[in-house]
Amino acid sequence: MYCGCITIFLLDVMLMSFIVSLQGGMASGKTAVAHYIEKHMPDVTVSYENRSSLLASVTSQGINKFMLDGFIQIQRLFIQAEKERYNGLRGKGRVVFDQGPEEVEFYTLYFPQSIGMAWDMERLLAKELAGLRECRLDGILFFDARSETLRHRCEAIPARNRSFFEHYMMHMHRLKKEWFLKSEISTFLQVDGKSEEEVGKAAVKWLKGFEN
Repeated sequence: MYCGCITIFLLDVMLMSFIVSLQGGMASGKTAVAHYIEKHMPDVTVSYENRSSLLASVTSQGINKFMLDGFIQIQRLFIQAEKERYNGLRGKGRVVFDQGPEEVEFYTLYFPQSIGMAWDMERLLAKELAGLRECRLDGILFFDARSETLRHRCEAIPARNRSFFEHYMMHMHRLKKEWFLKSEISTFLQVDGKSEEEVGKAAVKWLKGFEN
């Protein structure tokens, strides 16, 4: 009887575990909602996107992402770092990424296209991408917003890299939305006209759906 209770308890814990990611366009509110989740669901582990040290290393080494060899070198670094971040959170129960391994995969595949290069990253980084895809998610919540909304929010964030934002909006935003629409684990949430509180509540409701 005692062993049976332990088994039921462990099954309940397993059913309540999940690893999910918050996604969307630049300035769509991902990080703000991640903070909301952290505040209102303290038993959830939130992992924030922070690639500043990697970017600093790339800059200091003078690696050029606009050249094929440089881009490959950079993406190998980012893929390895993302795998380490994911594996470090496995077994933590309920985990929310403020952009996770799927973001690195998208960028690896589509940034070359956004600068007019036909680099075959599926072939050139086949081993690395295969390893990255082993970092499986249970769900992705994509914050969908009109271009005008994203531009308005970008202008309200002083630290936003405006030059890359313009490149992203012109060359990558549509590709990103289309790519995530094809994903079977993506849920799209329209955020136009909604406050951070409203989007945060919707995200928490979505997360609680994984507990059933």
